[in-house]
Amino acid sequence: MRTTGTDNEIDRPTRPPSTRGEIAISLFTLVILLAYLASDYFSCQQLSTMQKSAELDARAWVSVTDIRLVTLEANKPAYVETVLLNTGKTVTRDGIVMGSIYMPTEELKDFRPYKNRAPMPLPVLFPSATNFIPFSTDVSITEDEVNEILAGTRFLYVWADITYGDVFERKTHHTGFCGRYVPNTKRFEHCTFYKDYAD
Repeated sequence: MRTTGTDNEIDRPTRPPSTRGEIAISLFTLVILLAYLASDYFSCQQLSTMQKSAELDARAWVSVTDIRLVTLEANKPAYVETVLLNTGKTVTRDGIVMGSIYMPTEELKDFRPYKNRAPMPLPVLFPSATNFIPFSTDVSITEDEVNEILAGTRFLYVWADITYGDVFERKTHHTGFCGRYVPNTKRFEHCTFYKDYAD
């Protein structure tokens, strides 16, 4: 043992600098930790993606399968009904329908919600089930209006936006459509200026 100056002062051995092996071990440990954190993050992301995919596959999907003109007679309201189908695997909930009939004397070139009516409740739609949503004019139509629609000098449109939820309670879904009555075929066709949607 070596002393310096004072008998009680003892030179303590100094710790040698870190060896390359210690540095390598530290770096390796850091890499393992980062890899673990990255793996945990991507596992959470993968789990979230799988959950969203499962919900997308199982959710309710409402589509419009047909639009029918039921009544077009003088001194009666024009009456149209749409046929809705739930092509999803779960029921709809809290559904609301906003829409109306519009009868302009000029063909529409763009879309605006004409004559908004009070929202109607959408009945619960079970998977693969259909339902009928009625639309009618507020007042009876005249014989002249009937003749003009049949002659193609007046147009008959029906539009709607359907809002509904599903059992997952994560997002509100929408289905929208616009149809124009064609007297020659006695059918409704999609409005050329409007893109139907379902999300």
